[in-house]
Formats: sequence, structure tokens, C-alpha cells
Amino acid sequence: MRVLQVLWDGGGNTPPQLALARTLTGVEVSDQDLIDLAAQLEGHADNAAAAVLGGLVVAGPTGRARRFDPVRTLRPLVGIPPQRSSTSATRGLVPSEVPLETMVGTARRTALVLAGLAGATAWDPSTMVDEVHEPPRLETMPASRDLLTAARTAGYGACLSGAGPTVLVIAEDEDGDVVERLRDAAGADWRIEPLRWDRAGARSEQPVASAG
Repeated sequence: MRVLQVLWDGGGNTPPQLALARTLTGVEVSDQDLIDLAAQLEGHADNAAAAVLGGLVVAGPTGRARRFDPVRTLRPLVGIPPQRSSTSATRGLVPSEVPLETMVGTARRTALVLAGLAGATAWDPSTMVDEVHEPPRLETMPASRDLLTAARTAGYGACLSGAGPTVLVIAEDEDGDVVERLRDAAGADWRIEPLRWDRAGARSEQPVASAG
């Protein structure tokens, strides 16, 4: 573990760097150890666990991560605006105290979103609503708020991607009109990118030797 930490240069995408260091050094480090080290360096396990494991990931308060396979009938898209925002600044917008009923509702919807994305229950896009993090952040991101509203009105699941201002949308895989609908709603200066689930996570491939 110490060898991997020394090889990390203190910047960039921590999990991929650590995964590369694991491959180059041959040090036997489990995925969970990789997540733990990335969390120490980044301050939390959420992004590290998702990057290392792929799929749908829930990171507990101790950093223990659980992975679920995304259902194949749904696909993610992202709407990327030209504007950028500071993650640390948008984190600071979240209130330190939230009404109990708001937290209970958020927990219930989070469970339903995970169950729907993993195929354990029917997908219900109306459950993809966050009343804790999003409202204060969307006050500073009117264009993201407009796209979120348009996507939800059209029947898609949508939320801010991370701290924003990028918007994540979940659509049925067979929906061939979703990209155009989102482009029309977002405007010409936004990029709408259809994606596929990363089911493998962080991995390293051995370079192919040159024949020459």
C-alpha cells in the first residue's frame, strides 16, 4: 500500500492512477484496499469506489463498498454545459441541518432509484429527486435547473451529476429520441453525450509489444 501511495503524484484521477501503480508494481492490493487508499487521499470513498468497481456502487460510512449490476434496459446520458463550477464551493451550499422528513424522503427515494437501476423493481423515474443537495445548488445553476425540469417533465429520471452543473439523465435503452429531446431542451451550447454503463471499473491492460 505504501508503494502505491508514493507513486501517486497528488493530482488527477486518483483511482486510475492507483490501479496503474498496482499493475506496474505487482503489489497485491485488493479492490477494497485500493478504495480505502483513494478515499484517504481524496477525503471520501464515493467516487473512488465507483471508479474502482464500476457498475452501481454504494459506499458506506466506513468506506465499505457494495456493487450492483445496472439493468440493461436503461442507459445513462449526460448534459454538459459550457460553464464550470467549483466542487468545493457547491459543496458549501448544502445546508448543515435538514428537516427529518426531508432526509427520510430522500432515503426512501434513493433506495427505490438503486433498486430500479439494478432491476430489482420496476424503474420509476419520478423517484430520482434529491431534496437535500440539489435545491441550493440549482439556485446557482439556472441552465442546469431548466434542463432537469425539462427532462423530468418528459418522463426521464434526472439529477445533477456530482456537484453539477453537468446533468445526468436515465432513459430507456430503446428510446431513440432522447438525445434530440435533451438537445432541444438544453440549447446549442450544451453537449449531450449518450453513455454506456462502465461494468468493469478501473483496470490496466498490458501493453502490446512492438514487432519492429
